[in-house]
Formats: sequence, C-alpha cells, structure tokens
Amino acid sequence: MFRLMKKLIFIPLGFQLFVNLAYAQITSQQPFCLPSCSSVDGRFLVIGEGDALQTFTPGVLNVQIIVPAGSQHFRIGLFDGDAGGGPASFWDGGEQANFSYNVIIDPDQDNMGATVLQAFGEELPDDDWADFLINTHPDAMNANGNFGYTLEIKLLDETLSLLNAFKVRSSALLQIDEPFSLASIISNGQDASVVYPNFEPGNGISAEDYSVSNYDGTFSLFFSVPDDVDELTLWDADLDHGNQDGTDFDTDDLNTPNDQLPPFVTIDSDILNEGLNQASPFDDQIVNGESDPLNLLVFPPAVTYTVIFPDGRQFKNFNPSGNREWEQLVISTTQSDPALVDYATDEQIPAGLYELRIEGLDMQNLAAFSLPFPMLANPEKRLLPAEVPVLSLWGLLVMMGLFSGIGFVVYQRR
Repeated sequence: MFRLMKKLIFIPLGFQLFVNLAYAQITSQQPFCLPSCSSVDGRFLVIGEGDALQTFTPGVLNVQIIVPAGSQHFRIGLFDGDAGGGPASFWDGGEQANFSYNVIIDPDQDNMGATVLQAFGEELPDDDWADFLINTHPDAMNANGNFGYTLEIKLLDETLSLLNAFKVRSSALLQIDEPFSLASIISNGQDASVVYPNFEPGNGISAEDYSVSNYDGTFSLFFSVPDDVDELTLWDADLDHGNQDGTDFDTDDLNTPNDQLPPFVTIDSDILNEGLNQASPFDDQIVNGESDPLNLLVFPPAVTYTVIFPDGRQFKNFNPSGNREWEQLVISTTQSDPALVDYATDEQIPAGLYELRIEGLDMQNLAAFSLPFPMLANPEKRLLPAEVPVLSLWGLLVMMGLFSGIGFVVYQRR
C-alpha cells in the first residue's frame, strides 16, 4: 500500500516540478523600464515647465506600449508619478501640479489615439511604484496581431513652473518615438540620501557622504535600426557641455545650421539657434574641497555621448550641445564633408540594436534627445512582441505529460 501511494504521489510531483519551473520563469522576467528600473539611481524621464527651467520638450510625453499578440492583459507602472513640489517631496521640484496619465488605444502607434482605456493621476505615490493591471481591448489590435497603446503623460496647467521626474515600467514593450527629456535628480537632502546611501542630511558634507553612489554620471539609451541605412542623425539639446575652469567649452557645430531649428521642434520660446552657446550652468562646475555640496552633483569630465553600433564600432560626440540649443550628430556612408557630417564611414550602417551611452552628465542637468528610431526599454529583452515564444495549450499538456512520465520512470528505476 505504501509503495502504491509512493507511485501515485510521485506522478504529480513531476507535474509540480514543471509548474515550479514555469512559475519561476514567469516571475523572474524583468519588466521593460524607461529610463531604468531602479528606484534609487536618480535617473528619470522629466517634464518641465516654466521660465527658470528653459525646457526643450513640451508638457506632454507619449510612451508607446506594444502588447504581444494573444495577451489578455498587461501591466503598466509608474514611479514617483506625483508632481509634488516643496521640501517634503522626493525628486520633483517647483510648484504643485496635476498630471494626467492616460492609457489610450492606439493600434497605429502614431500617438493619435482618442479612446482612453484607463486613466490615473492623483492617486500616484511619491517615491514609489504604482502598478496597474489592464485588460487588452480588441480595438487596440493591429495588423500583426499585437495590441498598441499610448501612455500619455500630460501636464494639465502649463502656466505653472515645475519639474516632474518619473519612471515607467511595463510587462509589455515600451518605446518613445518623439523628442524627450531626461535628468538625474537630487531636489533635496532626502533625495541625496537615496542616491548616496552614506549621506546624512543636516550633518554637512564629507568625502564619506559621497563615497558610495547609485549614480555614476551615465545613461544608456537604446534604439533599433530595422534595416541597413546609409546615414544616422541624432539630435541633442541643452547638455550644457563645458567646464567652468575653461578647459572645455561649447563650439559652433559645423554641420548644424545656425539659422534654423530642427524640423521636429514644436516649441521655441526657450530655444536658441545653434552657435557658440556657452553652458549655463556648466556641466562641470568648479568643486572647492571635500565639503563642497557640488561633490554630490558633479561627474567629470564634461558631458559627452557615444553611439555604439551592433558590430561594436563607436562614434563619440566630444562636443555636444551647449546652452539652449539643438545640435546634430551625423554618421554617414555617402558623405564626408565636415560641413555636412561628423563621421564618414566606408562600412555599412547595419540593422540591429544601437546604444547611445551618455557619460559625465551632472545631476540636475536636464538634457533632451531626438533619436532616428524609437528609444527602446531594456535591451536585454530583444525579442519583438510578435517573436516572443508562447506556450500553447497543447504544448502545456505535452510538458505536463513529459515531466510526469520522467517522474514515474525515475521512481520505477529506484
């Protein structure tokens, strides 16, 4: 009787092993995040308004969501979705403001959808993630069977002066196909104690306070080129490149026109024509000793960025934009005139995943970018939604039988 019970028990143990493995695989999957998944690294997407901020992107940001075909639901999460001002608020600055966060049905992925599937805003917490489970909608299905949505993040009163810093994560693919702003933020002492675990607000500044940091002056942005191309053009704005000590400063970019703004620019009140626009403030300010609070903000050298190709080739922008200007970086296989391009290459610009790696970006330095293809979240998850393998019902039954059979055979051999 005991031997029979062992047989009867061991068969479902094989099934349980399969269930455990499947559950571990599902729960171990990391979400897609923009610009990062960490709640302590100080890296944020930002929306800012007001004369003091001199922002370069409008008071609305559209984050596209692509849900794999066959999905019944997806999750969307926001970190620090509130827009609180004042000393008690984490990460944000300026006046108290209200933002709307609307998930809009958008199968064409053109940011022109009109039907709001779910809305949230005032209930979003300060310095924490809020996640929402949303059922897919048949009207969101596009031609390849995926579901398309747009998360519209919008400032409701553009007369206010403020900075809203936030992150987005989802179980679905996230991308941004329009100009966007980012920054690493410390708004007050409590923010500093998150980025710098050894920092204690109110006790002055010492080298020990910033000896450990969750931010290192870098951002990694990613985009995918679907086919080989002859030329890549990337735009950056207001990086405030330059050292206060005069050893490095903004130059007049040869291949960016001085008399016209980029074609995608929709706001111009804070924008200067490209030229000799010295940083204000300098990305690298002068730090006076270990007790200077600037030790918490400055990450030398003066900010630069590098475009890394799928084949490992690297093209560095040594002198990106200065104050309140857009500059372009052009990599070309067909032109070599320095008045037109920054880099000429004889090798093809291949299809694949590209990284834009920013280095030396000081905290509190708001920067804007416009990429030639949508910015993607989490490059380690390179499968496009339509390519994500899905285990069918028959596959599930086969796997159940396989694991149960293995359990039975192992027992019989014993």
